[in-house]
Amino acid sequence: MSDANPDQQNKLRNLGVFNSESRTLGLPGKILTALVVFWLATTITLFIYTVWWIAVFASLVFAVVLFVPAYLVHEEDPQGYRTWLHTLWAPGKLSTEQYGKRDIRIIEISGSEIEFISLKERQKGNS
Repeated sequence: MSDANPDQQNKLRNLGVFNSESRTLGLPGKILTALVVFWLATTITLFIYTVWWIAVFASLVFAVVLFVPAYLVHEEDPQGYRTWLHTLWAPGKLSTEQYGKRDIRIIEISGSEIEFISLKERQKGNS
C-alpha cells in the first residue's frame, strides 16, 4: 500500500467521515430514540390501565418485539431507514402525473448479426 497514490489515500481516509454513523446498542441514534420513546409511552399506558404484573410482562415482551427486529434490520445497514423513508415519501409516489409510453426494443440475434428492433416497427411489419 506504500506505493499507492497519496492523494487517493487521503480521499479514502476522508470518505470515512461521510460513512460513519453513531450507533448505540447496534442501532442508529434517531431510531433508538424513537423506539425508546414509543416503548416508554406504551409502558406508562400499560401501568395506568392494567395490573402491575401484567404491565411488566407486556412491556418486556413489547421491548423484545420492538428492539430485536430493529437491531437485526440495522445491523448491516445503519442508514437503511433513510432510504426507506425517502422512497416512502418520494415525489413520484405522491404525484398523479401520467407517464408517456416507452419504446420497447427487441434484440434479434441471427448468426453473428445483432439487430435492435423497436416493438412498434415489428408490429407494423407483421400487420
